[in-house]
Amino acid sequence: MSTKTTPAAASQPSLWVKAMDRNAEWTKDELMDVIFYIRFALAAVSGIIWGILGITGAPGLLGFPLVSLVSIWFYTAKYLGYEDEPDQRKDIAMEAFFSSFAFFLLFWIIVHTALRG
Repeated sequence: MSTKTTPAAASQPSLWVKAMDRNAEWTKDELMDVIFYIRFALAAVSGIIWGILGITGAPGLLGFPLVSLVSIWFYTAKYLGYEDEPDQRKDIAMEAFFSSFAFFLLFWIIVHTALRG
């Protein structure tokens, strides 16, 4: 089964190549897609680290939202230099937050239980 690409689609960089380019032009949907995937990767890595370090309770529960929000803010505002509207800040901050928090909890619990259970 072959997949054909149109010339317009072939000339556009992939989303991940674009995510590393500081001078790329972004649509809101593209940026939200990248934030979604970054947040889930961050959730998995954080959950594994929290589980290995044996972090429990409130520090772990409050640590991930802090790490997640600061990382996304740093990536969008400082790395990309994305200038958003004041109403978009909430959208960017909350993009996939609760689902990534659940993903973080899944990894944290599994790793912690596997190592200390």
